[in-house]
Amino acid sequence: MYCTAPQNSFEVIKYLLSSGYRVEAHLDRHYARDHGDLVFGKLIGPGVEQQKSRKPNSNQSGKLCEPDYFVRKELSNALKRLFANTWFEIDLEFATKIVDDSLDSSVTSYEEKPKWLMCLRDGDSCIGAAIMLPKRGGAIKALIARGTSDRGSLKQLIKKTEEIAKEQSRRKIYFLHPIADHEVIDLLIAGGYLPEGLLRAPYVDGRDVVVYSKFF
Repeated sequence: MYCTAPQNSFEVIKYLLSSGYRVEAHLDRHYARDHGDLVFGKLIGPGVEQQKSRKPNSNQSGKLCEPDYFVRKELSNALKRLFANTWFEIDLEFATKIVDDSLDSSVTSYEEKPKWLMCLRDGDSCIGAAIMLPKRGGAIKALIARGTSDRGSLKQLIKKTEEIAKEQSRRKIYFLHPIADHEVIDLLIAGGYLPEGLLRAPYVDGRDVVVYSKFF
């Protein structure tokens, strides 16, 4: 279990710490400009050893493209595969929902949880994607799912994600990424991103996630 609380909510912080939670991240000026937020986590299941990184065995170079370049069904299948390579297994319905939301211009309000998608392609194959989710307070959350280790292509994908965030008048972008995948983390550090914390197995057992952010 994990939750977020303003860093100046002392009674809430006291309660969480006394309940066995621990601070896992400090999100700088995340939801508001005048204070940061603390992420608290508590493991409630058995401890699980950290999973090994699922490094892609391909060095294909890719070109940036919009999600509408692909047939929806093919992109959904590709996203399912890429997510399994980088993060964990998802079902096709979940992948299709991400694709559909990114292509549906009517999904714009925060309550509808809009999603933006930028892809890397090699020919007609999707070999990488950045999923962006706008958050309250002007930040944007981003995840990378990849099937290539080509640094140039991944660097382009990260840079394009930043450009989209700026175009949407976002003041901050933060990436969540598996801590074992040092290739992407190295690119974020080289791009001027700063660490904000480590989330212990927020999605699946044995896969800790780091948070790296940048202000515009």
